[in-house]
Amino acid sequence: MKIVLKYILLLIFIAVLFPKISFATHNRAGEITYKQIGSLLDYKFEITVTTYTEIQSPANRASIDLIFGDGNTENVPLSNRKNIGNSTYYNKYTTVHTYPGPGKYKLEFYDPNRIADVVNMGNSVYTPFYIHTELQISPSRGLNRSPILLQPPIDYAQKGEFFEHNPNAYDPDGDSLVFTLIPPKQNSNEDVYNYYKPGAKNCFCLDNYTGELFWDYPDTIGIFNIAILVEEFRNKKRIGYIVRDMQIIVVPGNNHPPKIQPIADTCVEAGKNLKLIIPVTATDIDVNQFIILSANGGPFIQSSNKAILTPTNPVTAQTKVTGNFEWAPSCNAIRDEPYAVVFKAKDSVRYSSSHLPLVDLEHFFIKVVGPAPENLTVNNTIKGIDLSWEPPSVCTNAWGYNIYRKIDSSFWDTTVCETALPKYSGFRLLDSTFGYNQTKYFDDNKGNGLIPGVIYCYRITAYYVGENYKVVEGYASNEVCARLNKDLPVITHVDIEKTNETNGKIFVDWSKPNELDTNIYKGPYRYDIFRSKDKNHDSPKLIKQINANSFYQLTDTILIDSQINTANNQFSYRIDFYGTEQGNNYFLGNAKSASSIFLNITPSHNSLVLNWDENVPWYNNHYIIYRQRSGNGEFDSIGTTQQKTYTDSGLTNGFDYCYKIKSFGYFSSSNFVYPIINFSQEKCAFPVDTIKPCPPNLQAKSICEQDLSELSWFYIDSSCAIDVIGYNIYYSELLKEDYSLIKKVNGYYTRFYQDQRIELEHSLAGCYHITAIDSYGNESVFSNKVCVDNCPDYILPNIFTPNGDGVNDTYHPITGGFQHIEKVDFYVYNRWMQLVFETNNPELNWDGKENEENKDCSEGTYYYICRVYQIYLNGLKPITKKGTITLIR
Repeated sequence: MKIVLKYILLLIFIAVLFPKISFATHNRAGEITYKQIGSLLDYKFEITVTTYTEIQSPANRASIDLIFGDGNTENVPLSNRKNIGNSTYYNKYTTVHTYPGPGKYKLEFYDPNRIADVVNMGNSVYTPFYIHTELQISPSRGLNRSPILLQPPIDYAQKGEFFEHNPNAYDPDGDSLVFTLIPPKQNSNEDVYNYYKPGAKNCFCLDNYTGELFWDYPDTIGIFNIAILVEEFRNKKRIGYIVRDMQIIVVPGNNHPPKIQPIADTCVEAGKNLKLIIPVTATDIDVNQFIILSANGGPFIQSSNKAILTPTNPVTAQTKVTGNFEWAPSCNAIRDEPYAVVFKAKDSVRYSSSHLPLVDLEHFFIKVVGPAPENLTVNNTIKGIDLSWEPPSVCTNAWGYNIYRKIDSSFWDTTVCETALPKYSGFRLLDSTFGYNQTKYFDDNKGNGLIPGVIYCYRITAYYVGENYKVVEGYASNEVCARLNKDLPVITHVDIEKTNETNGKIFVDWSKPNELDTNIYKGPYRYDIFRSKDKNHDSPKLIKQINANSFYQLTDTILIDSQINTANNQFSYRIDFYGTEQGNNYFLGNAKSASSIFLNITPSHNSLVLNWDENVPWYNNHYIIYRQRSGNGEFDSIGTTQQKTYTDSGLTNGFDYCYKIKSFGYFSSSNFVYPIINFSQEKCAFPVDTIKPCPPNLQAKSICEQDLSELSWFYIDSSCAIDVIGYNIYYSELLKEDYSLIKKVNGYYTRFYQDQRIELEHSLAGCYHITAIDSYGNESVFSNKVCVDNCPDYILPNIFTPNGDGVNDTYHPITGGFQHIEKVDFYVYNRWMQLVFETNNPELNWDGKENEENKDCSEGTYYYICRVYQIYLNGLKPITKKGTITLIR
């Protein structure tokens, strides 16, 4: 009777804890893919589940259940099945589903069983097969299609021989892909039981960028399953992923794999033919075999202009084979991400217990680049520079052009695979045009005017729009340069001569327009001088006019601007130039505005950080920093830099220091004064302590009997905490990272705290950090993290007496730490295994009555099964208790 009862209880236990287990099917591998077939706003997707199953298996279903992640499930019929050899079926189930709106959706397929005898998981034939894919809908990101995995997920390896595999993922949208090894799943967020990564002599590794899987070397014969997570990224944000569950079968043998010579990554200009200079070559040390050379990848599945691999020696009994790869991509193939190509060399297909066909893979990338605009030319005018060019003659799908400019020639030229204009070339993006035929541009510095006498150089790129309207720049055009005649004034100095809040003084100087054609642009002439209280000349005010009857009388090029606040303000100046025609003044142009150097100082511990800025038409190539000498008011140089920042160290906190900056600049033309020297205002500040103290070392433990946590801390080396005056204690529930301040502790030597907050009565499980506060108010970084756990104690009695005498009338846990129990699944059965009571309440409170009829249970022995969900630091931990209860009335 006891044996039968135990067996019945065991069956109940299994049924309660493992309701999904059944024995029906034998899956090998598979994945879920999708593509958006509707518009951006109707959210229609074609979804495909691909599985690989044993031929002699119930897994070869006529339909499967597919979970869409939006609350809907569909029974999807089989759309394609074929025998791919090795007792394996390829199965394809395709359907169309429309989602309700933007969001993240998890596609899921669950089948009860995998193939038997998988080495690296527990009891595989009874382990469910589960694959999933994340689909994200976001109209702002455009349409999306999942990656396509071109290489089947079932492969063979030979024990003791190097093995490699590549899923050969192609993303039709040109998104970036990242590959990661993960354990196979048996349900959502649940790894298969007892999984381990296959053992290797050196490495079982996956290249996160290429998807290449390396096994060096398989050391165990048998079947292995792994899973590869393939994540899609667009503009550095993940937009979805697929998970491939795949199988590697390791068999014995004495064969050696062929070897493919390495192939370097490369680029090809759209419309031109790429032919590898060195043919693809594979060799094999084994004789009396032949090698089959094949290739796959994005270039081979284009809608037009597909790549071609032409074997030159497709004969048997060879130890070497070569092939010629050619691809002339169309202009529609231009995109930012490169195309991946995987060459595969497979030796003799004879199969026996001592000979397994082995393969070698060689992976390389091809980037398709857009051609450059052609025949760029320039023509200078008094107002600016005219640019014109011809569009790319091959690719008429260019959407527009980017105009780049720099001062002086770069002596740079584009190289293979180098698109757009790299920063090191010195060119910066000036502007863009839209439209294939928009091939003219007038550069007047966007209305601000160019600097006369300066040499400007230009290059143009065409930009193409690939998948999801992602802009891709092509190669850069030829370089052309032009120089405007010096027929307008050019400011050369904005020099602060006196720093004062009310009586400051600035020296402004400009260069005369000495290349002006006075036969065309006649006098009298006039300078209008404007001042603005900002760097960018946003609020100009006229402060002076200078008139001259003739160009030769236009000799005044200096202004002393005084009685202004140079201590707290930055000033900029502009000069407008006028001539006269038929007695009326008319505007000839202006000198580009130039500002003073403005110095700011940020105090730090025993140091001051100096930062300055200016907006000038010339180049400042270095700066000299001056600091005032104590006592006599003289300034001495203390350093030189090409940056606009400088840190003066070794100072005394609280002591005042004063500085000014001297700039050395130049124009690229020889028609200007050299060097151009200007000073900033004088600025004073004193260092303060901004250095954070170091945190102490924290310790903590839980005192379960009192529902509190006890913290203590100490310093191993207190030299970094000599001015600490207190501490802040931070807390987070369980393993969350949202820490909140719970206590401020005063005093350097206070090193103990008891956390007795009422929130801990339900659960002590949580984590703590502590920080130190110094006398300047600086707070340290977080200390080490320490966590305390609950100590649940859930003890069930084996007898109770529900007779109404007020003593032991209800069945409940023996007094202990059951406040740290989240819930229970508690079931009580009579001796005929009929359920008489159940509850989820951790306190149980069974009064000896049956649940259904609310009548008293008879005296005797009852059996219980209790699943207890204990609250621990890393979440709920279920444990199962079983036993008997004696009911006495």
